[in-house]
Amino acid sequence: MPKLSKSEIEKIKSIPQSELAKIVLKTARMEQSVYDYIYINYLEPEAGVQKLFEKTKLEISLLYLKSYKGYSEQLKLKNMLTECNKIINQFKRTTKNKVLEADLILFVLQYIFSYPEHFFGTAFVGFDYKVAQLLNKLIKIVKGQLHEDYLLEYQTDINRFLKILHKRSSHIDLVYDMPKEI
Repeated sequence: MPKLSKSEIEKIKSIPQSELAKIVLKTARMEQSVYDYIYINYLEPEAGVQKLFEKTKLEISLLYLKSYKGYSEQLKLKNMLTECNKIINQFKRTTKNKVLEADLILFVLQYIFSYPEHFFGTAFVGFDYKVAQLLNKLIKIVKGQLHEDYLLEYQTDINRFLKILHKRSSHIDLVYDMPKEI
């Protein structure tokens, strides 16, 4: 993102309204995040964030169906997690809604932990590491950025995920340093 000087800001402010509208339309057509920002703040201020959440959830669900490169299922899932994380980060930048961000992370983790336990703790530690990073991100949001009432909502799932990771993947430093439960 460019840092604008005071003179550049003044020049932009002096652009006629009709020209600014053309610029906004052109940018919204080219960049999805700009459109999403306009959508949730101006076009649908009441229900826009929830609709964007559902759309993002659908995007993530479609990633579950996509095939990824990799010799093993764990490597394929690691690549899928990378894509999911990009989508979640885009949602976070656009909405700044921590509760829905946590819900998206939980949605992805529930899918990953629906696989049998033996998927964790294999020689493909990149997969376990990505899962641990995502879980760690969820823990930080729930414990540090949300009201403590949300802890009850997420606690059962997070503790189940932590138990599986500590049982199967505690040889990874990130997992070893994570709490046993929250």
